[in-house]
Amino acid sequence: MKRYLFLLSLFGILSALALTGCGSKGAPSEPGKPETASTAKPSGETEIEESSSPTALPIDKLPASLKNDAFTYYGLGRSEPMLFEYAVDDKAPSEGSVTVKLIEVKDNEAKFLMERAGALAPLGNQEFVLKSDGLYSTMLAGSPIEPMSIEMPSKIEKGTSWSTSGKFKLPTEVEAKQSTELKVVGFEKVKVRAGEFQAAKVTGRGLLATAGKTTESTMTAWFAKDVGMLKLVIEAKDSEGKKAKIRIELTQ
Repeated sequence: MKRYLFLLSLFGILSALALTGCGSKGAPSEPGKPETASTAKPSGETEIEESSSPTALPIDKLPASLKNDAFTYYGLGRSEPMLFEYAVDDKAPSEGSVTVKLIEVKDNEAKFLMERAGALAPLGNQEFVLKSDGLYSTMLAGSPIEPMSIEMPSKIEKGTSWSTSGKFKLPTEVEAKQSTELKVVGFEKVKVRAGEFQAAKVTGRGLLATAGKTTESTMTAWFAKDVGMLKLVIEAKDSEGKKAKIRIELTQ
């Protein structure tokens, strides 16, 4: 079965980028070949620079002990690019892609690299570590996340909750501090452009502080087992009262 994913606890960063107009341009001129993170300019001025892409390891190098719910619901087993539709407010939707690579397995931990392109390029590439107790985010656009934050625990069931907090740099080089609270509120069928799935429904609330501004966000996301993230809806408001609504949906 195909697997798909998207970063969950970055919804605060998505909110901040949307409120500043970053990543909200129209769709790329050539569908399926979106602009990469190394050339995208999220603010119209700042160019994101990423290191060369490492070679992916075969997913069968991952030990069975790490194939927990975080691995399954995040869809970390797929190597080919995944496509998402990204829309901010009433602007025309654009297309972004995500590619995930297993790049290291050591001491019963696995390191993954998430590469983003197109409309998702302003988020920057990201590194994760998969452990027996869950999936952790360790680096964003070359900047360490301190301390590393849990993206998803190893067990997903109704009532499962977790929180994250950390300091890092946005892809635009702005210092940021984020805290989020997330919870699995139940399971339900959800229909997206990629099809209809039984999914875990996750809700969240977060705060992102950058350059004297605070962005408050609420989020609802749906994850299907052995598939990954299907849909993400974010409503954000900054300390000046500016609002934004972001929708990301799996297209294939």
